[in-house]
Amino acid sequence: MKFIFLYLFLLVSLTAVGQKSIEHCEKANDAVSRGEYHKAIPSYLKSIKHDHEGYCGTKVKGKAHGDLGYAYFRAGDSLNALVYYNRAIQLNRHNPFPRVNKAALFLMQKNQRGAIRELDELIRYNPTFIDGYVQRGFIHHSEKQYEKSKADLQKALSLDSTQHVLPAPLLTSISKRLEQMED
Repeated sequence: MKFIFLYLFLLVSLTAVGQKSIEHCEKANDAVSRGEYHKAIPSYLKSIKHDHEGYCGTKVKGKAHGDLGYAYFRAGDSLNALVYYNRAIQLNRHNPFPRVNKAALFLMQKNQRGAIRELDELIRYNPTFIDGYVQRGFIHHSEKQYEKSKADLQKALSLDSTQHVLPAPLLTSISKRLEQMED
């Protein structure tokens, strides 16, 4: 009987802690949707304090850490953005978004090599995630590595033929880029 009460007490306690985490995430997400990244940061930090694995009310381990990295990135704090992107990746290497965002941060810092490394890892763990191929293809093109660019952009189009996620303007841009490389 003692064990049943202990179990119920733990279950109720963990549910309350999880609910607090979700509430902080929702508050942070609302701030992000309004472009108020500085206001989102404390709420994400509180969410992580209540749920160290950062589920943020989802089934994605490290989501709160990745979202916090994004808030720091948009607030202009690249160092903390990298810290939380890295933590999100440690918690869940299969979540592509922290790697995509980390690659974008590297590109803004003119660090193409770092961006390529992140995109390589993203594709290694998420071989059907189209954005990784698109970004890497554009980077290869900017570095005049046309064969690599062509392979990535063709792979993106191939994946999109079944997933249908790329917007029409991006499809047009990719097609034009591929045509230019054929000439």
